[in-house]
Amino acid sequence: MFRHPLDLTRIQSGRTGRASSYDVSGRNQDSWKIPPGESVVLADVRGPGCITHIWMTQQAHYREVLLRFTWDEAKRPSVVVPLGDFFGLGHGIVNSYQSFLFSCSAQPGRNNRFEVGAALNCYVPMPFAKRARVELVNESKEVHRQYFYIDYERWDTPREGLGYFHAEFRRRNPFPGWGPEIDVNSAEANVVNKERTAWENN
Repeated sequence: MFRHPLDLTRIQSGRTGRASSYDVSGRNQDSWKIPPGESVVLADVRGPGCITHIWMTQQAHYREVLLRFTWDEAKRPSVVVPLGDFFGLGHGIVNSYQSFLFSCSAQPGRNNRFEVGAALNCYVPMPFAKRARVELVNESKEVHRQYFYIDYERWDTPREGLGYFHAEFRRRNPFPGWGPEIDVNSAEANVVNKERTAWENN
């Protein structure tokens, strides 16, 4: 759902809202602590509507904590991805970057490191017809501390022609790579590996 810049001037009906980790006591402890092995619901929004922005910050567990999104009343979630990987941080390593739909701002001077604080943003529009449920699952062996907010719009009626956002995480560990029995930089390794051959051997 790419929005043309002129859409900013288009009058549309809807109400904005935010789910967040704010301190309900009015103090400044604006984070949630999730015990090991437990999950929490970060947002449960009745639709129709659209998640428009997600901001999160934390110190650790980029690979051990999962994000899980379920649209409408689906039996299975449409998003099940480690927190870091969802925001473009592979292998749990934190690095600052900026893109059209995602960004990461690591603590100053702490790029290319494990287990350091970072502010994460997602601007992918995620429309839904009936309900959006966003959960955080702590699969680590420690208490996970999470700051977050999730911005959304609620619409009076569903909007036609919009797709649902899906993401999943898959890996093989360890991954032997293509032709693990072949010596690197040998004549045997110097073969064409593209198109269908690459697909079948990856």
